[in-house]
Amino acid sequence: MPLSNMDDKQESVASDVEKMGQFYFASCWTADDTESIPMWNMYAGIRCGVRIGMPANPFVEYSYSTEEVFHFDMSNCVVSGDPGSNVWHSILPPQYFKAGAFTTSLFEGTEELIKITYTDKRELLEPQIVTNLGDQFGIATNKLGRFKNKYRKFQKEYRYILEVFPPTLGNQPNPQAIMLYFTMFANRLANDQLKSPFNYIDLNLRPAAAHQATSSCRQDMLGQLPHLAKAEDVRIRFQFSLSLYYCCRNVGALHPKYPKISSGTDPPSQLGRW
Repeated sequence: MPLSNMDDKQESVASDVEKMGQFYFASCWTADDTESIPMWNMYAGIRCGVRIGMPANPFVEYSYSTEEVFHFDMSNCVVSGDPGSNVWHSILPPQYFKAGAFTTSLFEGTEELIKITYTDKRELLEPQIVTNLGDQFGIATNKLGRFKNKYRKFQKEYRYILEVFPPTLGNQPNPQAIMLYFTMFANRLANDQLKSPFNYIDLNLRPAAAHQATSSCRQDMLGQLPHLAKAEDVRIRFQFSLSLYYCCRNVGALHPKYPKISSGTDPPSQLGRW
């Protein structure tokens, strides 16, 4: 789910672009493997919910050519981050690139697990995204989704972030258009003229990661949940952690006979999603 739809509305705020958070999709987890009553109450309810644990970096990674990423022939261009192999790696599935979507996460490492920094500095909580460089614009797309207010420090959060932008400026006819592409893109961002075509992003789990998944309910609910889905029956949706908390009254959705559920330090090997 995009940052703009999360319970912490401050996360989607940039000081200069009003609706920037709609392009940032976050998969949110916690490093705390102990019981947390505040987390259960915030994201599952008083007496319901399922907690799912997964190994770090569980998503399938795909390989793409530079043309597939940028949507035009880049053979005569030198692109920062591309070692000349004409191969890029991303957890964003092929259907999004085929639809013309563009992601800056390829350059910034946000597809890997990052640790949230808790702060009270307004310049970090509400950063400036677009910089006017005279006849060009600079875009600092890696400033949102990494910082949260100190009063949320109890969440001990880690997350994956995908910055997925719409295809409206893609499919440029020639390599010389790349600077114009990004200048137009930044200009339209600054003027809130772009809208995300995606309400969520679906990612695929590596089979090995799915088999390592664990699930548990709140300790005072033990014995109340008759069935939990096998790990291979669960498909994680790349959105805010609310999606993997299910109330007891809907526990039938977790039964194997039902359809699959749609849903900067060394990271812990296993994370529980909230």
